[in-house]
Amino acid sequence: MALTKKEAKEWRSLQAKSKRHGVIVRRIGPANVVFPKSKAFGSNVYAQLGTGRATEIMDARVKVWKGRR
Repeated sequence: MALTKKEAKEWRSLQAKSKRHGVIVRRIGPANVVFPKSKAFGSNVYAQLGTGRATEIMDARVKVWKGRR
């Protein structure tokens, strides 16, 4: 199933931020993403594209990641 225009835009934005800041994000379904567990972050976090929640999570992880460097 293809992404809607809004979902596709958010996914491209997440990919760019992921590359820029080194925060991992994976697409696990048509409109779902996961931010996997790592040393810096305790557990997997799942979000749906198109709602803005995935972008909020990415921004928060970038902020935490920058604070730990």
